[in-house]
Amino acid sequence: MLSLQCGSLYRIGGISQTPYKGYSNHSCGSAVDLTFVDKQDNELPMPTSFDNFTEEASRSNENAKYLRDVMVKHGFKPLATEWWHFDDKEAYQPAKAVEVSPVLPKEAVVTISAIGDVTLGQDERFLYEGSFNQYYKLKGPEYFFSGVKKILSEDDLTIANLEGTLTEATERPNKSSQGSRAFFFKGNPYYTAILKGGSIEAVNLANNHYMDFLSKGFMDTLSTLDHAGISCFGDQRVIILEKRGVKIGLIGVNTLGPLEEGVDSENLISELKVNIEELREKTSLIVVSFHWGIENKYNPTEEQHKLGRLAIDQGADLVLRHHPHVIQPYEIYKGKCIVYSLGNFVFGGNSNPWYKDTEILQQQFSFVNEKLTEISSPNIIPCRFTSSFKPEPLK
Repeated sequence: MLSLQCGSLYRIGGISQTPYKGYSNHSCGSAVDLTFVDKQDNELPMPTSFDNFTEEASRSNENAKYLRDVMVKHGFKPLATEWWHFDDKEAYQPAKAVEVSPVLPKEAVVTISAIGDVTLGQDERFLYEGSFNQYYKLKGPEYFFSGVKKILSEDDLTIANLEGTLTEATERPNKSSQGSRAFFFKGNPYYTAILKGGSIEAVNLANNHYMDFLSKGFMDTLSTLDHAGISCFGDQRVIILEKRGVKIGLIGVNTLGPLEEGVDSENLISELKVNIEELREKTSLIVVSFHWGIENKYNPTEEQHKLGRLAIDQGADLVLRHHPHVIQPYEIYKGKCIVYSLGNFVFGGNSNPWYKDTEILQQQFSFVNEKLTEISSPNIIPCRFTSSFKPEPLK
């Protein structure tokens, strides 16, 4: 029988022993247990069997004594009570064990909130009395989102549709083709404080009002939002945000055209496919925000259905919609949510709208090693305008 234990870990009876904490010489690699065998591999007679811890285990026969003499000759020290056990005469310090942390999967859960149309400011032709600008002056920037701030501040990302400009520009485009429906929305650049106070992290600009004050108004809006640390996206501006270590791609698509002059559907679809394909290689989650549909209609059009599902088919994980100013239903398509219209939210275009319902949509997205593994059911938080420009959750 030959038994040799060495190395930094010696397991006895299911208990792990680390040598640098003071266990046996075996666990330190400086002791050996052994016996004699003949040429046929038969064990020679010894005083007892191995690991017999009685007085009989002393070296009382010739074979045991001979084994002792051989081991002493070669630098080992016998143990008188165990005929099989021999220690090295030299002392060894065990190598310090290097503890390797196990590689655990990197898990993350990202909560996204989505709200509808947000217009900070008004048309300059509106009366000042009861207007958005008057409410801002009287109540301050915190007023408008104060009813929902707690909800939105507890998520990881809130996305809104910013329908209007933040500029002091005065030159406007020709919207005569729209007749009485033509509005020009703009707000003071300082109104970004409203978004910051409401915990809005990203806004879509792909809508029919971002060019209300032409290129000057649009560029002012971009620089104002960037300066305030609010991410903006839409049309040619595709962005990637990182939340909880997860990269999220945001795409904005305007099916109406900047001045509601229409768009080339084939080009729009082609650009959408390219943008999604590029984001699929760089991100773990893709959100597409559409501006589409017919105002004040409660049901989505066939075009909305086709475009929403197309976005999912191409790789989008969440599709958001706005423009109708009223709530439209959502659907789950291939396990992904398509929201057809979120309605108005903080909308400076009307201080007392006839339709006062709105909502917050929330979803949670679970990731393992930055790979999307699970999507929660949509959580719809119904809200209502109980006072001008201020949505409140329904109790």
